[in-house]
Amino acid sequence: MAKKPTYEELEQKVKELENEAFELKGAEEKFIKSEKLYKEAQSLARIGHWDYEPHEDSLTWSDELYSIFEIDKDVGPVSIEAFLERIHPEDRDTRRGQAEKGENYRSEYRIVMDNGAVKHIREEVVIVRQENGKILIMKGIAQDITRQKQNEEALRESENRFRAQYQGSPTATFTWQWNGEDFVLADYNKATAEITRGRAHEYLGKTALEMYQNRPEIQVDLQRCLAEKPVIRKNLVSQDFLPGRYVMTNYAFVPPDLVMVHVTDMTELKQAEEALLNQTYFLQKAQEIGQIGTWELDIKKNELLWTDENYKIFGLPIGTKLTYEIFLNCVHPDDREYVDKEWKAAFDKKPYDIEHRLLMDGKVKWVREKAELHFNERDECIRGTGFSQDITDAKKAAEALRESEERYRTVADFTYNWENWIALLDIRIPALQVENPAPNVRYWQSGMTRSLEFSRIRAPWSHI
Repeated sequence: MAKKPTYEELEQKVKELENEAFELKGAEEKFIKSEKLYKEAQSLARIGHWDYEPHEDSLTWSDELYSIFEIDKDVGPVSIEAFLERIHPEDRDTRRGQAEKGENYRSEYRIVMDNGAVKHIREEVVIVRQENGKILIMKGIAQDITRQKQNEEALRESENRFRAQYQGSPTATFTWQWNGEDFVLADYNKATAEITRGRAHEYLGKTALEMYQNRPEIQVDLQRCLAEKPVIRKNLVSQDFLPGRYVMTNYAFVPPDLVMVHVTDMTELKQAEEALLNQTYFLQKAQEIGQIGTWELDIKKNELLWTDENYKIFGLPIGTKLTYEIFLNCVHPDDREYVDKEWKAAFDKKPYDIEHRLLMDGKVKWVREKAELHFNERDECIRGTGFSQDITDAKKAAEALRESEERYRTVADFTYNWENWIALLDIRIPALQVENPAPNVRYWQSGMTRSLEFSRIRAPWSHI
């Protein structure tokens, strides 16, 4: 007969069972937590798994696989036929053929959703066999790689667009690649044909040292662009492909090891620039000689632009930032209201062609201003362009002429009175005879010589 356990032994056994239960509870919690983390990981990575037992024709899917294939889990287990039906028709036979080979495999295929959307799946399958070689179970992991495929397609389209832009660019472009020892010409676009006279293909694969043995500065620029990654711009006279012509070169770093060199023939632009400089010089000289300056006022921004001659006319330092108010402040105080009134009237399409005075350091100067105003589609004045001409000398000449004419009128009035006096003299002295009524007399007034034609007067006693 078995010995009956003592109380202490029973108490110890209970404690052992409690400890085992506690350990099992902890293991269960860890398992649940681990399974939860596993499911979360599958969801984040868009990965699901499946098991297929051929002898029972049983296919088991994880929850994430139902989500990827967008099949309701409540409908029950998915059959092989339902799974194959989900695969894109163009990929279905390939997928079936891989499974029938009975070997481990990796594949990519597409599946079609009920709404017609297409997803891309990457799958890896492992086959477990019995000792007799029969398949015991097939295990698979399927990942939704649709976003990755979309990104790859977007990248491919971007590369194609870049390639099209690269080849279609009108700027000759040479792409150099660093091989660890030197730069090698890795690519070029179609525009290089004109620069190299169709010989660009002869240089493909050559190093910078081979091509530019006598041009160390080019090798230095390539090295600097790779090391410091700046955009290097240089204007120079070509010595290689276009001898004697002006070219502009731009070096640009392209990660991780490329330097693109853009070459533009600037000869015609350089010549046009020189011609423009000449025209600008002659225009400045013409404005200086004619004392004419031009200006433009942006109405909205209240920004006034002047040529150098305009600054000189108004007596302001060249480059001074200008506004309409600064201009108005240069106008003679007695003329400001008139000028402002005429300018605002021009907003109503009244011609702006006025003369007014400037007051500079106590000196008065006269200018003529004429402007053309520009309006937008809402008939709002947005810009005015015009010229200012220094007419001080002309005003002084006009004033001198006016004074001269005034003096002439004074003399004319005096002549008229003198003729009346002669007539009176002729009446009172009958013996006085006047020959040739045209006047001829000289006199001096205020230090200035004036001449009037009076007739010679001959008296009867003149023969004595």
